[in-house]
Amino acid sequence: MRWVYPLKNKLGWQQWLLVGFGFALLGCSTGPERPSPSPLPQVAESAIKIQPSWRANLGATVEATRAQVSGGQIALASDAGRLEVRQASDGKQLWQLDIPQGISAGVGFDGRTAVVVDSNNRLTAAVQGEVVWRQTLDAKVFTPPLVVAGRVFVITGARHVFAFDAANGARLWKHTFSGEPLALRAPLFLGAYQNSVMAGLAENLVALRPDNGQAFWSVSMARPRGATEIERLSDIVAGAFASGDAICARAFQLSVACASLAKGQRLWAQEDEGHTGLAGDDTRVFGSNSNGVLKAWQLESGDLLWQQDALKFRQLSAPVSLGQTIAVGDVEGYVHWVSKSNGQVLARVPTDGSPVVGAPLLVNQTLIAVTAKGGVFAWQPE
Repeated sequence: MRWVYPLKNKLGWQQWLLVGFGFALLGCSTGPERPSPSPLPQVAESAIKIQPSWRANLGATVEATRAQVSGGQIALASDAGRLEVRQASDGKQLWQLDIPQGISAGVGFDGRTAVVVDSNNRLTAAVQGEVVWRQTLDAKVFTPPLVVAGRVFVITGARHVFAFDAANGARLWKHTFSGEPLALRAPLFLGAYQNSVMAGLAENLVALRPDNGQAFWSVSMARPRGATEIERLSDIVAGAFASGDAICARAFQLSVACASLAKGQRLWAQEDEGHTGLAGDDTRVFGSNSNGVLKAWQLESGDLLWQQDALKFRQLSAPVSLGQTIAVGDVEGYVHWVSKSNGQVLARVPTDGSPVVGAPLLVNQTLIAVTAKGGVFAWQPE
C-alpha cells in the first residue's frame, strides 16, 4: 500500500469551525478581512504548453468531498449526492450513483469500490453504480475514507479511526484517541504505507496495524502552543508526502515536518503557518503557507531552498508534483505550473472562476482539477 497523498491569530485568516467530542460546533464566525489576491504574474509564452483534454460538471463540492484516483480512473462526489467514476484519460463516465441524503465526505476509491459518507453519517460503499453496503457511524466525518487492501478506513471528527471489510461492511476494529478534545472540521491526514495505516491524530502522526488497529508508533510533528484549546489546535491536515523512509506532513498553522517511517522518529520540523497539504520528489518538499507564499524545503534536512510570493494571498490549494514542476490551484480557479528549481510561475490555465478544491490530481499524463462549483477540468502538459 503506497500513497502520495495552517502562530499569530491562528483562526483569524479564515472561518475555521471546530468540532468536539460532543459534536457541538465551536469556532470563529468573523475574522480580519482578507487581503486582495496579488495580480496574476507574467508567464513566458513558450515556457510550457498546456492542452485542454476534457471537462465535466458534477455539482458543488467542498473540502471534504475530494476526488480520488486509482489506476486510470477518477472517482468524484458532489455535496448534493452525486457519486461518479470516470476514465481519467478522456473523461468518459463509467458509472454514476445518486445519494439522496447528500454527501458530507468522500471519495475513498481503490479502482473498484467507491466509499463516501452521507449527511446522516452513513458510510456508503458502491460498486459499478450500485450500493453494496452501508454502516452508520457514531460521529460526523470530514475526512475522505481510505480504501486499500480490501478494507475501508475512516477517521471521524472525534478522532476515532475505524476499519471495515470492503466487501460486506463488517466492522473490524476501532482505534480511540484520548488526547485533545477539539479537532478541525476539515479533512485530516489518513493514508497507507506498506503494512501500515497512518492517521493524523492531533499533532501526532500515528502508525496503526491494519489487522487490529493497534498503534505501533506515534511521533509528534509539532509542538502545540497557546493558552486555549483553540489556539493549541495542531491537527495533521490531509495531504502528506512520502519518499523512501521519509513521510512529510503539515500541522495546522504550526509547522511542516518529516518523520522516519521505519523508526517512527521525527527527522526535522520547520515553523510554517499553513493549512494545506504537501507534495514532493526525491529531494524536495513543496507547500504553501496561509498567505500564499510557496516554499521548497530540502527533504533530508528541512533547509529552506526557496520561497516565492508571486501568488501571495491567492489562497492556494495543496500542490501536486509533476516532472520538473508543481501545479497549484487558487481561489479564482486558476491552476499555476511552477518551477521546482526556483518557484518561477511558468504557465497558467483558467477553470470556472471558483476555488480549486483540494490538490490537483495527476493521472498518468493528465492533470485534473476540481472546483467549488463542481467543474472538473483536465489538461495534458506538452
